[in-house]
Amino acid sequence: MGSLLPHAEVTAVHAPPGVRRGPAERKAKVIAALRKGWEPPSPLVFEVNRLLSNSPVDLGRIEAVVESDAAMARAIWANCASVCGTAEWAGDSLDEAVVLLGIDRFRFAVSTHSLLGQTAGGTPPEILRWFWERSFRVGCVSDRIGRWLGHFPAEYPFLAGLFHDVGMLPLMAAARWPELESARIRALLGRIEWERKYFGLDHCVAGGLIATAWEMPERLAETLIHHHDPARSGDVSDLLRIVAAAEEIVAGCDAAWLAPHWLDAPRPPRSHLEILTLRLPKTGAAGARHLASAIQEEWSHFGLFAGSGDPRLFGT
Repeated sequence: MGSLLPHAEVTAVHAPPGVRRGPAERKAKVIAALRKGWEPPSPLVFEVNRLLSNSPVDLGRIEAVVESDAAMARAIWANCASVCGTAEWAGDSLDEAVVLLGIDRFRFAVSTHSLLGQTAGGTPPEILRWFWERSFRVGCVSDRIGRWLGHFPAEYPFLAGLFHDVGMLPLMAAARWPELESARIRALLGRIEWERKYFGLDHCVAGGLIATAWEMPERLAETLIHHHDPARSGDVSDLLRIVAAAEEIVAGCDAAWLAPHWLDAPRPPRSHLEILTLRLPKTGAAGARHLASAIQEEWSHFGLFAGSGDPRLFGT
């Protein structure tokens, strides 16, 4: 996910003799993974997220939308059963599901149910857990910033933050996991130069290809392609600024445990206030202070698996 560590500090990682393969072979595997035709998120995802972004939230309308997609409904009820620790969920209404999961986790379940089952492959569960946990956090922080700024459409910041690093999934599918232990690949994913050297392309390029295949709206696609280098997109949209800021905030909070002894010491992360002031000048000094404080206060809620102790991904 994003800028976990300074991109210029690229660490060479060597596979044991006999299992090494070059960037060209890995790139071919990435392209093969991209061509397998992952099913895009259901069109209903946008409608559900739009309704959840309204105030007040009309749970009746949301339930009607969810129930119109049988696969989506099954995923939601399965998630509720997982949270309750039962084989089947005994509840019978969506408002109970929202209470059990919380709005943010409910949005995650709706937004990713068609993707989770397609992306596991040979990737270790702890890597997928790490990926979705961090994606969820960026989605939540993006949503909070977007609400503060009054972004329209209101549902875009959460979706952009949640999917901004989806290009990492085909990279994971192309990795031969015995070559690199999980801790190393987790620390190195997101370092653009390392990805290019190891895979022959980076997750931003892969994300752009996915966005095209999914026919994502232009502003959402832009966040997949340019979240590491917003200036290159030309007229930098507020949505791109929001996701870039959210990603840096999440990466900074995780930087300490993502810097093992064999990796160069990371650049000290900037404070939430510094990030918001630099990335989102429209907030102003007072607004940036209030927003930084609000994100810090809510941070404990930005955990997809918090408290469950269950290593399984929701919906799988």
